[in-house]
Amino acid sequence: MTRKPKELFDSSLGTGGIPVNSPGGYKELVYYTMRLTWGGQFIHAGTLVGGVPGHTDVSHGCTNVSTANAKWMYENSHVGDPVGR
Repeated sequence: MTRKPKELFDSSLGTGGIPVNSPGGYKELVYYTMRLTWGGQFIHAGTLVGGVPGHTDVSHGCTNVSTANAKWMYENSHVGDPVGR
């Protein structure tokens, strides 16, 4: 739907509504963002991820990938490309 090389993600804005200083809150510059839904689902470089993705609940709903993979996807995809689940 949209794509940006970098974007400020702020949990206190939009659909999140979680204050930045609360548990689960965040305000961070995220790279290679590709929006999948207007509800806030993105594929992006996993800069917000702590713990062990796939083994620990560390996502706020986005698909976090390595920076190298996010860069590759960003450079090789376009708005409107289908994304499987």
